[in-house]
Parts: sequence; C-alpha cells; structure tokens
Amino acid sequence: MVEDFRIRYVGYSMPGSILRVLSISLSLACSEFLAASDDQTKAIALLRGVELARMRHDSVSAMVELHFSMRGEVKNGRCEIELKDRLLRSEVFSNDGSFTPAVVIRDGDEFRGYRRRTSQDLELYDVKRSTSTRPDILFDPRILGLSELASASLTVKGCLRYENFQELKVVAKESIRGVGVWHVRAIWNETTTDYWIEEPSFRVHKRTLEWLDTRVEIESEFNAIEIPEPFPSRVIAVRNSPRGKEERTYTLKRLQLEPNIPAERFTLNSIGLPVNTMINDYRIHRIVGYWDGNGIAVRPVSRVVQEKAEPTSSGLIVAALLSIGGILVATLVLRIAWPRRGR
Repeated sequence: MVEDFRIRYVGYSMPGSILRVLSISLSLACSEFLAASDDQTKAIALLRGVELARMRHDSVSAMVELHFSMRGEVKNGRCEIELKDRLLRSEVFSNDGSFTPAVVIRDGDEFRGYRRRTSQDLELYDVKRSTSTRPDILFDPRILGLSELASASLTVKGCLRYENFQELKVVAKESIRGVGVWHVRAIWNETTTDYWIEEPSFRVHKRTLEWLDTRVEIESEFNAIEIPEPFPSRVIAVRNSPRGKEERTYTLKRLQLEPNIPAERFTLNSIGLPVNTMINDYRIHRIVGYWDGNGIAVRPVSRVVQEKAEPTSSGLIVAALLSIGGILVATLVLRIAWPRRGR
C-alpha cells in the first residue's frame, strides 16, 4: 500500500503521503522558476531589441527644440547635435535669451566647451564637469525617449536595465493609445523602472522611474512620418519630487541617420572663436594657450593681418558723392578743353 510506503535513508523513513506533497511542491517550484526564467529572458530580449534598433546607426544628425519648465523657470531654445563614432558636437541656440548660446565638442573623454558671451574662455574638461559644474546640453540623440536628461554621461545601454538588476520581468501585454506594447519592469536597490515597448519596431512609448519620494514619467510620441523608427518625434518628461515639478519637452525637427558629417565639424575651427580667446584646461587647472585663428598659441598674438572692415551706409554715401564729383569735374574739364582743341 502507498500509505505504508517508506523511504529509508540512513535510518530515516518518510511516509509516502509526505513524499507526494514534497514532489508536487518541487514540481510547482520548478514550473514557477521556469516561468520566471522565461519572463526574464523575454524582458532581456525586448530591452536588447531596443538597444540594437537604436545603436545600429554610428552617424546621426539632429535638430531638437527644447522647452524646459523647472520650478517656475521656463527656457526655450533649440539644439543641433552631430554624432560620428566617438565624436559628438552640440550647439545650443536660444529662442528668447533663456538659454546661453554655446558649443560643446566631445572627443572621447575630452570635452571642449565655449559659451558665446563676451570675454569667455574656451574650456577643456572631462565628463564630470560636463554633467555637474557647467552643466552642458550635450547628449547622444539615440537616447531620446529613454531619459529625462540631456546629459553626456548617458548611453542607450545604460538607460536599459537588462544588466545589474535584482529583478527583471515582463509584467503583461498592454495597450497605449491603441498600440499593443509589452510592459517590462526592472528593479534594483530602491529604484523601479518600467518600459512599454512595441514589437517588432522596438519603439519605447513610455518609461517611468520611481525611487524614494521621486517619480519620473517619460512619454514619447511617434506622429512625424519624417522621423525614422524607432525614434520618437516628441518626448515629454515630467519629474515630481520634494524639490517640485520639472518638465522637459524635446521635439525632433530633423533627424538624419548615417549622414556624411565632415571631420572639420568636430574641430576648434568650427566654433568660430575670437582671436586671443584664452584656453583653460580644467583637468590640470592651467591656461594652455590662446586661439590665434588657426590653432593654439603659447601667448596672445597681435593681428598681423587686419580684418577688412565692412563698409557702412555713411561710407557708401561718401564714396558715391566722391564718384559723382569726380565725374562732374572730368566733364567740366572736357567742356573747357574741347573748344580749344577745335580751334
């Protein structure tokens, strides 16, 4: 009889009924483990799909309109971004004076930043200064819709938490604005982030982050047919925290994938620095030279060749009057001299 069945191991016996309960529990645990494992595999595949869809382009050119509203301060401007392998260039223009016009060029770990204001230095620095002391509006355009910030420290892979997590799973198949999406959740430390991913385009329609008393919600729109997949045409990011509400809107006006960007765009010549602009290297806390119009000189230079002055309106009037006067004098001389010649 099953009821009398015993497992004997080193003098220990277990009733068959308990064995059946343990066997069923083990089977259920294995099923749950396999289901969780399948969930995690699917979640990783979706996040990796987003990364691959965005990172297959090594060269990108974009024009992004910026609208920031942060604790009562409103800023409006636009940013031209050019990316080519390890090189990144950003130029910020202000629509209403709220943004400081600036150019930043990144070459690997070196940053070169210049703010278009009177008597400004050209600064050389690292990513820490770019993201804290300054901070720059310099970002990889491929992260649009994955982060609220326009920061040089962010990467596509870093925004997708499929590594270094404590929990990663597919929550459910859901719908956003009538589009079927996969809801993916990742948890690490005290932070939870959720993604809503469309497949097979790998558009990220929404992302949220929550930690302590802070919540960030990033919503992406895909309305402009001229913006190629999987990139959004508009991103609205809202942060609510004890410090107050912050809202950042990024609108893609132009996005070119694999454009031919000249190497000169990532040189100091492309910035248009005034001659004798001081060049400060904040990594070594030293003045390294002065811009001489073509390169970096050890000391300030004198202008050997003066720039040609643009003619003013008064100068043009004087020149015209002198020309007319010359013509009248020449005509008068000819009229006086001609009768004498005829005699």
